[in-house]
Amino acid sequence: MMECKASAPPGGDSTAHSLEGMLAEQQRSLRDATAQEIMLLTEYARVCQEQETAENRRAEIENALRLAIGDSEGLVWPAGRLTWKLLEDRKHMDWESLARTLLTNYIKDQAAREALLAEYTRMKPGSRRLSFRPDAATENGVHPEGRGERPKTAQAG
Repeated sequence: MMECKASAPPGGDSTAHSLEGMLAEQQRSLRDATAQEIMLLTEYARVCQEQETAENRRAEIENALRLAIGDSEGLVWPAGRLTWKLLEDRKHMDWESLARTLLTNYIKDQAAREALLAEYTRMKPGSRRLSFRPDAATENGVHPEGRGERPKTAQAG
């Protein structure tokens, strides 16, 4: 196992994308977190909870402001302005539906349709995704015993 003594990488999408490229391969097993990783995971759980709370509060405030704005264009106050404007309607082309309609209506032979679909079907490489699920036996992602492993359960005798 490689040990990295450098400080934590900076945040941001470009860093995450770079890390995904460098660490695209993965093992098919989970490993126990180190003490330093447990600290990061605990902080991550706390930040995720704070973010959810902040996002919920932001949505509440935005809806209260929409209600306050009503049918006007927005609000002005000494520190700035907030508008809630109706955007112009715009056209949107549903290319996939158009292609399917043309394919079905103008290419009657099923084998020819399948060959054309196969010609334009591309495989996209999979990507690694963080999936964070704190254990149900934990409090904010931290086990009551303060250890990284799952608490031991009593076995029926």
